[in-house]
Amino acid sequence: MRANEKVYFSLLGPFRVWVHGQELVLGPIRQQAVLLSLVRSHNQVVSVSRLLRDVWGEAPPRSGHRTIPPYIYRLRKLVPEGRKCWEGLPIERSREGYVLRATPEQLDCTEFDRLVRDGQAAQRKGDLETAYSLVSQALNMWGEEPLVGLAGPLAQSTRMRLVEQRLMVIEQRIQLAFLMGRHRLVIPELLQHVEMNPLYEPMSRLLMVALYTCDRHAEALNVFHETRKRLVEETGMEPGRKLQQTYEAILRADLNPPDDIQGLVAQGRAG
Repeated sequence: MRANEKVYFSLLGPFRVWVHGQELVLGPIRQQAVLLSLVRSHNQVVSVSRLLRDVWGEAPPRSGHRTIPPYIYRLRKLVPEGRKCWEGLPIERSREGYVLRATPEQLDCTEFDRLVRDGQAAQRKGDLETAYSLVSQALNMWGEEPLVGLAGPLAQSTRMRLVEQRLMVIEQRIQLAFLMGRHRLVIPELLQHVEMNPLYEPMSRLLMVALYTCDRHAEALNVFHETRKRLVEETGMEPGRKLQQTYEAILRADLNPPDDIQGLVAQGRAG
């Protein structure tokens, strides 16, 4: 948490809120989900209807719009342990709904985004060491699974987006390691990520290239076969074109790893 910020919202792990360095006890799961909706749309008015959809989806409680005000009241009354004089969470009421006031620096996910953007800028300038350091700082902000245990459609979609974003940044850091000649060092990390995310083809492709670069051709080919098997069994689909091309290049023993990784990086920039 930044010292000059009174309130800090953390989404890169369990949903947590800090006030002057002390963690707030956020209360019941649905109450936390209401707060998450306000945090995700900070500085924007969120209608009561939107809050109901974000938290309960298509099955709102029978009490309808009367459900939300008690949650807002209790959220405003949250007080850090041992602190008597505090004005409460900055949640305002308007005719259209509620708005939570916050700056980008008060959310860990926006700080994460900033570090990743700065890393990409350093990479474009050719400063790979700085890029690697910034991307590593961003990834070090993560805790456990994001928003674990939090209920509602918004929590679910936000969790999926954050997990996918984290995977993409891990991929970026591994690509940077390749460009700096550290391909041997990233194989253990790649093995772990492929095991945890067996259907995420970009990570399997990176692992294949890393193993091929280290003259472990049979293992590289086996990664393809295992990935294809899981894809077919769980999705009914064959591997994508780029994974297929990498496999065929390894079979022909004409994969050029540096050029291949440059291509992956360029692809990431374009995306």
